[in-house]
Amino acid sequence: MSDSGSSRAVLKLRPVVEADLVAFFEQQSDPESVRISSLAPRPHDVFFAHYARVLVDPTNVLRTIDVDGFPAGHVATFPRDGLQELGYWVAREYWGRGIATWAVNEFLKDIRIRPLHAVTADTNLASIRLLERAGFRRESEIADFGGERSRGVTGIVMRLG
Repeated sequence: MSDSGSSRAVLKLRPVVEADLVAFFEQQSDPESVRISSLAPRPHDVFFAHYARVLVDPTNVLRTIDVDGFPAGHVATFPRDGLQELGYWVAREYWGRGIATWAVNEFLKDIRIRPLHAVTADTNLASIRLLERAGFRRESEIADFGGERSRGVTGIVMRLG
């Protein structure tokens, strides 16, 4: 993957290790990321308890987006409300470099579950475009798409397959 034309970033998806969670916590707490995603950050204890459950649940598949050895975000699939859902998060310093697009497309090569859904805030146009380019199509809308973390925000439910 090219990085600004002058150097090449080494990208890979790898299993999540416990040390990645510190970076994930910081990423989900970034004010601009919170604004764009419309998802309030989880408090420290709630965040780490959530991921302790996620990592041991075999119905979840979670991968770290590794950029030059740094956990730049994650991509995952998990069951929610009877549907299999895709989610991703990329640290703000990696936005606009194609890393999220690369990660979602690479992840979808290995995850063959269909249909697969994704939900994003109706105001997160970059995420909607990324998902559409990956083959997702708009299916419906949902209020408070992230539960308590997104009160008053409409989500776009998208479907692949």
